[in-house]
Amino acid sequence: MRRSYPEELKAEAMGRVLSGETVTAVAKSIGAPRITVEQWMQRGRLAVTENVTPTVKEKFGALLIEYAGAGLQTLRTQAELLGDTTFLRSETSQIFATAQAHRILGDQLARYLAALQPEV
Repeated sequence: MRRSYPEELKAEAMGRVLSGETVTAVAKSIGAPRITVEQWMQRGRLAVTENVTPTVKEKFGALLIEYAGAGLQTLRTQAELLGDTTFLRSETSQIFATAQAHRILGDQLARYLAALQPEV
């Protein structure tokens, strides 16, 4: 027998995954099979894209590409800064903050770009 989950729980789970938690961790915390949460995510993506006009998709796509480009440029700048010996001799807190921002942005950008990959 299939178990039914409240819509609020589904929305919360999908929001947590979109915020960066793994599907496995979210599924475990709510007591649902991993495949169930994956199916909610897939249905959510379809519901969003079905109701968007081609013009909006085109504009949104251009913004996404611009965002990805800006994120990659920021990562490049941070990497150059972290490779600069003068900067590395500066305050430890600056180095740590820059390295932490670099790690977070890199992780978020990788997730973002992975989400843009078409489902096969």
